Amino acid sequence: MSQADVDKLSKDPDAREIAGQLVEYLQDLIRIPSYSGEEEEIAEYLMNWIQKQKGWNHNSDEIKDDIHNVYFEPTGSEEKPCPF
Repeated sequence: MSQADVDKLSKDPDAREIAGQLVEYLQDLIRIPSYSGEEEEIAEYLMNWIQKQKGWNHNSDEIKDDIHNVYFEPTGSEEKPCPF
């Protein structure tokens, strides 16, 4: 992203609002303890968050070997979901 893009977006009230929301979500995530092998709280936060979003499907796999993947995909997508 160029400085011109940043300047343009910083003047757009909708973009500023979205950026503020993203910062809040990131701050929430950073505050959650998530040591290697102990990411269940992060997975739960993400699953609860995505349930409130429109147009997204979500799923998670069973916890195996301390791995708990959360998958998001746009509703109606034919693409394979990506783990978070």
